[in-house]
Amino acid sequence: MAGLRTRLVEEILSNWTTLVFVDARVLSEKLTATLNDLYGKMMQQEASSDQTSGEAEEGQYGGWQAAL
Repeated sequence: MAGLRTRLVEEILSNWTTLVFVDARVLSEKLTATLNDLYGKMMQQEASSDQTSGEAEEGQYGGWQAAL
């Protein structure tokens, strides 16, 4: 299941707009929370790998995070 969630996050990030249909509001809220947590973990891993490599690179999904 974790592989599916990771793949879903990657698919969402690769598109401007992504629609995910579910059959219940509770499921959509759980899915949103899970995907947000997974995205946060992915960004932490990316940041820690950037720090250990000693390179200041733009993030995999663009540089908009730095502008915030």
